[in-house]
Amino acid sequence: MISRRFKRVAGIVGASALLVAGATTAQAIGPGDINPDVSDGYYGWHQGDTNGQNSFEVRWDGLYFGYNGKAQIINGLVGTGERPDQQLSADQLIDQIANSGLADPQGAVFYQVALYYIPAGEDVAGDVTAWTTLRPASAAAEADGQVALDVTEDWTGSGGVLGALGPAPLADLLSALGAEAYEVAAYGVYAESESSVSQIIFDGEVHTFGFDVNAPYSPSGDATEGGLSDFVVVGDTQAAEICEGIEFGAGGAGELLYSVEPIQIEGETVEAQWTELYSILASLNGSYLSDEGDDANAFGAVHLSHGVNQEDANQITLQPLGASPTAEVTVTGELEGFENGGDAILGDVVQALVANPDFSVWVDGFSVISADGTVILQDVQFYDNVNLVFPGVCDSDDEETPTTPGDIGSDDKDSDDGDAATPVVKAPAYTG
Repeated sequence: MISRRFKRVAGIVGASALLVAGATTAQAIGPGDINPDVSDGYYGWHQGDTNGQNSFEVRWDGLYFGYNGKAQIINGLVGTGERPDQQLSADQLIDQIANSGLADPQGAVFYQVALYYIPAGEDVAGDVTAWTTLRPASAAAEADGQVALDVTEDWTGSGGVLGALGPAPLADLLSALGAEAYEVAAYGVYAESESSVSQIIFDGEVHTFGFDVNAPYSPSGDATEGGLSDFVVVGDTQAAEICEGIEFGAGGAGELLYSVEPIQIEGETVEAQWTELYSILASLNGSYLSDEGDDANAFGAVHLSHGVNQEDANQITLQPLGASPTAEVTVTGELEGFENGGDAILGDVVQALVANPDFSVWVDGFSVISADGTVILQDVQFYDNVNLVFPGVCDSDDEETPTTPGDIGSDDKDSDDGDAATPVVKAPAYTG
């Protein structure tokens, strides 16, 4: 028998390799972390264009903006009317911008840096400053993952001398200014049409936009013994209790359905509800045995309903769930924007389920499915109220001692295992 385990969710939303030097990251920036009106203050993340208040949104996987006209989402480093403490030379400013970038830019995204500069001949410690913004002349190329800014390409500036200059490499623009020093006041992105990014990076500091992923739920208390009677055997599935556990899927596919008292998804915001539902989906776990080698394929599916009230809600099944919110799932049932029986990204499906303020969402149960071979289910866990082990029923005292996952193979190369088989572990289709 080969021991397999339903693979657990791992990683974070938007995780990717860092491409900028010395990059650091922090908690995701959610919908409530961006001030929609710059008149309420310049410091922190805010909408920098008063005409773009209704043209940005943080979704589970990033920042979406520019879909109702121009939008400017920037991180103010100072309060309204204040100046930064740090003063930079042209070379230092160029180095900081070269160590900046975006992740997953889509649409026509322009990186933008807002700064004060001290005009040539003025006292660096004085009060005389001018204001300008810098941005690449061309929108960032659409890409997956992080892309750094290229200071050798053409950039443009606004206001004063830069407003009159044509596009030029960043060093040339700053040389034309001939400023005594620079003070970075903000950085961010600008777009006039529908665009998105998952991260904004300035001088190696990474800001990820999206919803934080909480740890999956774990059952409370010790596991209790269960059996085939805890499940509904679906269709023509052949299932029986044997010495090792619950055997099903002989001769092809099989499905065991487990119903729970409906779990209503709670939360005051879309982000809170998304996080709660995803944590519940990610909690499905279990172990099974198989002697089918790599041909065995067992996974889980979760059953939900959504609508105005539970009595006439639409029924949805998600299967198989992948290794992260970015994994594909097959959506069976009626959900606006998704094809019945079609594949979609799990994070998008969860967002669609919780985004309608007039609808509620309930989790109704789960299935354990064998797609193409016999498996023996040994245990299963879900949310915080399902924690079952299946000791099975042995026909006689003469039956061979069942093989258990812990008995398969050995990590001790010096032990005498005889001809014990080495388990071949295949990552199952379900993650939870």
